[in-house]
Amino acid sequence: MVQKFVDTKSLFILLLSIGANFVGETLSCDMQNVMRSMLMKNLLVFMLIVFTVSMDEKDISPNTRLLSSLKLFLAYTLLTKSDIRFTIPAIVLTAGEYLINEYQEYYKKNDDDKLANRLEIPKLTMQYTSFALIFIGVLVSTYKTANSRRVEFGDFIIGKQKCTSF
Repeated sequence: MVQKFVDTKSLFILLLSIGANFVGETLSCDMQNVMRSMLMKNLLVFMLIVFTVSMDEKDISPNTRLLSSLKLFLAYTLLTKSDIRFTIPAIVLTAGEYLINEYQEYYKKNDDDKLANRLEIPKLTMQYTSFALIFIGVLVSTYKTANSRRVEFGDFIIGKQKCTSF
């Protein structure tokens, strides 16, 4: 069996958590000020990933979970730096891969390994296509950023406090 690069369930939970984005106002004013730092926001995302991976992979060593978390954080960072024309299809493919994975687990629990195995190739195809789209999207976005004087490379990597298009 081919080793998958990241756990899709964790990535999907992360995307949902980031998308929710309404809980910040429940923090104290001092904590909200601390959380305005993009470095702190990235640290919080990484901690969320570590927690999510730890919940999902209890039987695996802490070192392996940390490595999985780092790979997932890298995938998330690349996804957020990708051109939107590539990001949206990559997210749709990730959601499809997640659904296929859910069906595979269901079929395996119901002793239908043959059907579960037949879904492996479409799942891996979705995953590798998603990563290819993200990679191309990052290249396109990097090219745009390099040709634009508006964005510094550090802001491109860590993120900006406010987007100029809003």
